[in-house]
Amino acid sequence: MRVSGRGQQMGGRGLTAPAARWLVDGSGPACLEWRVAAVFLVAFAAVLALALPAQGQTGVCSRTPEVRDAIVAETGAAACSAVTSTQLAAITYLEITGYSSANIVPADFAGLTTLDALAILDSPELTTVPANAFREVTSLTGLFLENNSISSVHVDAFDGLSVLGRLYIPNNHIEVLEDGVFAGMDALYEISMQYNLVSALGKDTFAGLDDTLSDLALQNNRISSLPAGIFDGLTSLWRLHLESNKISSLPADIFDDLTNLGLLYLSGNEIVSLDADLFENNTRLLYLLLHRNRISSLPASIFWHTEP
Repeated sequence: MRVSGRGQQMGGRGLTAPAARWLVDGSGPACLEWRVAAVFLVAFAAVLALALPAQGQTGVCSRTPEVRDAIVAETGAAACSAVTSTQLAAITYLEITGYSSANIVPADFAGLTTLDALAILDSPELTTVPANAFREVTSLTGLFLENNSISSVHVDAFDGLSVLGRLYIPNNHIEVLEDGVFAGMDALYEISMQYNLVSALGKDTFAGLDDTLSDLALQNNRISSLPAGIFDGLTSLWRLHLESNKISSLPADIFDDLTNLGLLYLSGNEIVSLDADLFENNTRLLYLLLHRNRISSLPASIFWHTEP
């Protein structure tokens, strides 16, 4: 060991005594800088741990509260931040009540890649079904939007739901169904829209459902007329509910394409008369309700073409 004019060297490593002292007792600026850097790194790591979910987790905390809570309950996750993509993908049924958004938020359902049925119920704040509302859940076969305040349904609201079979939207405030609103729903066999405020339907409202639709419920609306051709091509339709509306007349060929029609409900309207050939093509008609109308008589041949 030798001493130089710049300080005592130690251990043959060229460290002077003051430098060695700084490293040992932490009294020097180099050690202070190292400590500051270490504290910063620890703090940064802690922030990352809070801000980023663990590997495999996606988190659902930013979703509409009712959706968030329903997902957490369904997955059994400890917290909304702990929900994983695997857990999301395993959910097949999700029921939400009291949805607090005025519009259905598509991102609420991101990651639910195998969801089979979605129910949004009893939500007075829900008023609108926007375009592509269900783009994240194209696996749906059942969609239930009952007892809400929906008044607006965008013509592209159901885009992408090519495997949806059952669509329930009763007890809402829907006034208009735009032509083509069900286009592309190639598997849709049941539509329930009773107890709404629909006053008129377009000729192409049900366009594209030619081979699938078997059950259509439109009772308890405000429908006053049915345009000629509205049921054209619906050869699979078996049950048709039109009771408790304001229909006053029916075009003579309105049911011509409904060759599979078995149950027809027309009671509680304002119908005055029926054309003699109204049911000419409805040879499978088994059940017809006409009470509570204004019909005073029926043509003698009106049922000649139906099966006994």
